[in-house]
Amino acid sequence: MNSSTFSSEIGVAALWRRWLVLLLATLVMSSAAVLAAVVMLDPYSTGRLTPIQRVDIAIPTRTFVVAGLARDPRFNAAVLGNSHGMSIEPEILDAVTGVRFVQLWVYGQLPPDTMFLLDAFDRRHRAQKPTLVVVLDLIWCDAERGRSLHTDLPRWLFEGSDLDYLRKLPSPLAIVAAMRRVLIFAGLAAPAGRADGFVPDYWTPSNRAVFRREMEGIERPTDDPLMGEPYPYMGDLAGHLAKLDPDSRVVLVLAPAYIDALPVPGTVAEKKVDACKDRARAIARSRPNTRFVDLQVDGPLARDSANFIDARHVDGKGVEVLNAAVVHALRELMGEPGGDTSAPPR
Repeated sequence: MNSSTFSSEIGVAALWRRWLVLLLATLVMSSAAVLAAVVMLDPYSTGRLTPIQRVDIAIPTRTFVVAGLARDPRFNAAVLGNSHGMSIEPEILDAVTGVRFVQLWVYGQLPPDTMFLLDAFDRRHRAQKPTLVVVLDLIWCDAERGRSLHTDLPRWLFEGSDLDYLRKLPSPLAIVAAMRRVLIFAGLAAPAGRADGFVPDYWTPSNRAVFRREMEGIERPTDDPLMGEPYPYMGDLAGHLAKLDPDSRVVLVLAPAYIDALPVPGTVAEKKVDACKDRARAIARSRPNTRFVDLQVDGPLARDSANFIDARHVDGKGVEVLNAAVVHALRELMGEPGGDTSAPPR
């Protein structure tokens, strides 16, 4: 190999090195620019590390949508829980109470995340003494914590250091939401959901007949080894409610269920459920401005499968009864504090 060939090879290698350095630098700067843009655009409307404080629903993913909804200053009341409460319509409650409700339900959510959202909403709206509707189900009656599968709430959107937030924020979902938010700002796209968090057609399964057959074929429970005293989730709930301003109104509501999902009368399962309901009533009596509404009872509503999507999600008249019962409880709270109420399905 002569010197000219050797020098040429050195020159080519140097060019490749410079090209690689330039490429890596470009990638790093581009990634940093994208991250900076995503942080500035605040895809989940958290209000963190951005001058943009308005709230937009840029994606339909409930676990991320609630981060913005929970801090939205346009609302001073909230519906909390999982999908058993998704049919409670804010506009109906607004018309009765004169306050503005936001829907913070999350599909598959367990009590710890519901209570976390309750605290998050109260922190943001404490000066307004917020009104809260907490939708319960029988998971709140579990004898131990953490027995059921659930949808995890991304708590890093609400709490933790800014460094942790920056570390977890980059994702394809965040980029898509940021791009959608740009289009919303420009008036070129509509929000991905209603501002009050209500989703009218969240669950409209096409195979309703299959759901109905499955619902009508359930064997009524006689025992449930998961349920039983001391009902730790209920104890936790009492602690969270005790931290609220005494003037905050609270409605605890146990949503309706189809008859085949209700325990057989006189069985161990019924005794466990009744004891759990008694615990909820005691919580309601323990603080002012609180009501417990028990809709999970036998009656005409529970015995008609047309009132349900599945055994534990209301439809049709079931939706009307659920909303009417919450309205009734709120009306009572606006007139006199404390106690519990009975609003059986019609």
